[in-house]
Amino acid sequence: MAFEYNKQPWEEEIIGVDFSRRIPAGVTVQAVQTGVTDCEIEEIVGLTGQNPNDYVAGHLTLATPVLAGASSKILTVMVSDGVANFKYRVSFRVTLSDNQKKEDDVWVIVKET
Repeated sequence: MAFEYNKQPWEEEIIGVDFSRRIPAGVTVQAVQTGVTDCEIEEIVGLTGQNPNDYVAGHLTLATPVLAGASSKILTVMVSDGVANFKYRVSFRVTLSDNQKKEDDVWVIVKET
């Protein structure tokens, strides 16, 4: 299931996905540093027909993801930049201590308002 999050190009904000309801008791999320728990931009869509390849700079930037919350089952990332009238599908992926893999997507929609 993908969620939507709106931001303006100048804003820098932390967004995240709470996986706690999808993780059984006693199971933990592997550390971000392992490379199996991460966030990345999977897709860029122009809202008014623009081609993402026409924009060399300014697309959405993701900082290093962080596990948050008392149970460390919330994966967060600072998002910045972004080109107005584009939306970016950011995939949040976690690998669990029992080798399950979970993924959720957030559509970050950049609009100048």
